[in-house]
Amino acid sequence: MEEKSVSSQIRNFLLVILSAITFAVLIAAGLVYFYNPSGRYRAENVLLSPEMTQVLSYSDKEQTSGMLKRYVFEGIEYNYFDGQEKIWKKVPVSSGRYEQFYDLIKGDVSYAELNNTVFNAFNTRTPAMLILKVRPESNDTGKTFQEVQFVDGGDYYRITIHDEGLGERWAYFYHKNISNEAKELFAPQR
Repeated sequence: MEEKSVSSQIRNFLLVILSAITFAVLIAAGLVYFYNPSGRYRAENVLLSPEMTQVLSYSDKEQTSGMLKRYVFEGIEYNYFDGQEKIWKKVPVSSGRYEQFYDLIKGDVSYAELNNTVFNAFNTRTPAMLILKVRPESNDTGKTFQEVQFVDGGDYYRITIHDEGLGERWAYFYHKNISNEAKELFAPQR
């Protein structure tokens, strides 16, 4: 009788352990399925929101000296190549215009896997750029905080993503006629 109770206890113990492991595997599988890093981004989660431009302040190492400096938001500019005049033009962007642009694209979702057509579009055409700039509090020369590039006359744009240790990467998006809409918004023809 004692042997049966010992073997019964071992069987029950193994059953409890196996049940716990099975439950843990099911929970982990569910979490991975629902919360996995798919490589897709919503534009509103990548691009600096209009509200954050008002309060942006952070510390970063200066590239040349390696000293830690406090950076604050400086402004936004739209750069594009004027094909008629054959020159690059820089246009300051107001916070109102930036907010209109942000509202236009915030629902866009990036490509999970980039195809050659989209990638090559940025390398074969001159992209227009929306640049969000920061400067040190000491009023030194500013630097680019984030950049949005638009394929000239196209439907594709990309936004820089900064990951610690991975350097600068891009999230690529599709938005019908985005290049022309951005140009009309930031540099309307008079």
